[in-house]
Amino acid sequence: MLNNFQDKVNNSAGKESCLKCPSLNTTTAAAGTDNVTKCIPYCEVITRCKNGGTCANKKNGYICTCANHLEGEHCELIEDTSKAENVTFDLTFTGITWNEDLRNSNSLKFRETAEAVGNAIRSEMKNDETFRAVHVNSFAKGSVVAKFVVTYVPDNSSEVPVVTLPKAVEKGKVGDLAVANDSLAVVTYTCQKPLGMEDGRIKDSWISASSSRDGER
Repeated sequence: MLNNFQDKVNNSAGKESCLKCPSLNTTTAAAGTDNVTKCIPYCEVITRCKNGGTCANKKNGYICTCANHLEGEHCELIEDTSKAENVTFDLTFTGITWNEDLRNSNSLKFRETAEAVGNAIRSEMKNDETFRAVHVNSFAKGSVVAKFVVTYVPDNSSEVPVVTLPKAVEKGKVGDLAVANDSLAVVTYTCQKPLGMEDGRIKDSWISASSSRDGER
C-alpha cells in the first residue's frame, strides 16, 4: 500500500506492521516499502505528472500544472485531441547504457529512462506550436533504440515534429542526450496533411522501409 511502510513494532510476537509515513507531504514510491527512510515527497515519485507537467507537493497529495494544450489530473489529456495526429519514431540513443530492465515497461529503470528520453524530446519541441506530447513505447538493444510516439496538431506552419526533431538528430544530440545522427526512422504515422516528403522537407533516409500509415501496410 502506498503511503505506508513496514517496520518492526514492540510487541511479544515481534511482527511487522504497516505504518503511515510521518509527514502528510510524503508517500512511498512502491508497495512493500520496508523503511521510513523511503518515505519521499509525492513529487519525487517517477512520472507523477506526465508530458512535462510541473508537480507541487501538498498535504496528502500533489497537484500538476500542465503545459499549453494539456489537461487532466496528471496532464495526460490533450485538449484538442480530435485534431491530433501521431508519428512513431525509432531513434538510437548512444549515451544510454543498455539494461535488461529496459525490456520491462513496469520497471523503475524503464520509467526513469522513458522520462529522460521524453524530457529530451520535449526540450527540442518547445518552440514547435504543433507539438502536444511524446510517449515512449519500448526500448531495444543497439545501443539503446527507443520507439516513441509524438502527438501533434498540424497547422499551416512549416515546422512540425517530423521536421523539427530530425534537425536536432542530425547534430547528434536531442536535448542533453547523445544520439546516432543517422538513426532516426519514421515507423508509422496517421496524418491528414502531407508529412513533408512531397516538398523535400523530410529526407527519404528518415523513412524506414516498413513505414506506413496506421492501419495500412
